[in-house]
Amino acid sequence: MINNSNIQSFEIRFETSENTPPPYSYTYILKGTPKEQHLALDYQIVYTLRDDLSVDEIVGQGFSLNDDIDLDGEVSALWTEQFSQLLKKTKISTKRTENSNANFLEIDIVNELGEKSTFSPVNHEQWEYLCEELSQALLEVRQVERPLLLRFKKISPNEYAEFQFITEFSKRSVLIKSKAKNAVAKEVSLSWQEGKDFLELVFKPDYFVEEAQTDEPISQNGFFINIGDEFWYEAGQSLMNRSEKVNLIAKIEKQLNDFFV
Repeated sequence: MINNSNIQSFEIRFETSENTPPPYSYTYILKGTPKEQHLALDYQIVYTLRDDLSVDEIVGQGFSLNDDIDLDGEVSALWTEQFSQLLKKTKISTKRTENSNANFLEIDIVNELGEKSTFSPVNHEQWEYLCEELSQALLEVRQVERPLLLRFKKISPNEYAEFQFITEFSKRSVLIKSKAKNAVAKEVSLSWQEGKDFLELVFKPDYFVEEAQTDEPISQNGFFINIGDEFWYEAGQSLMNRSEKVNLIAKIEKQLNDFFV
């Protein structure tokens, strides 16, 4: 366990595993300085090993010719508390892994006396996930990316309902809105964990972009999901359960309604 009292700053260094091929391989450095009202972040990500790839090989995988990022900014102080909570339950890894499938992650902590501690955490994946959340928060603050917006529509002869699910990483907030035909609009704030659980559920079914539609459904009967891109996925067509044993799509529909009960 790490002593996390009076942290003045931290630095997290990450590198994808040796077996991660370009253009997917990258390194990043995430620096943080906790303040009373916010958490100041500095984020640098560099994509690696691309020199031998052609333009088509890079672009064809959904990347651009320069995906590197160098940003700084301030996010909600709520993220400082999340950093501290994870640090409290972190144990130091005493073994240097030789696994070529393992990502590299190392953390520096500087206390109020200027003393620095350097360690690799045992709970590697939890730290990687927190870093993803922090970097996403910074990208929102600097308006590189918008808050995550998912949209849902349920249309039938007897029902017309719309839902918006909004996740703002910069504020660490989750809001869901509903609007039914001839009804008053409603909105509910969710806990961060509730939001994470719902996102995990939403992305469990299979989405087939080649079968999706670009026109927003207005009168077409069905259940539709837009996951933040230009496509609408229809249940039973471009949105499918992975197994006949578990109706994930029905669970998503039920959860949308349950948020407002």
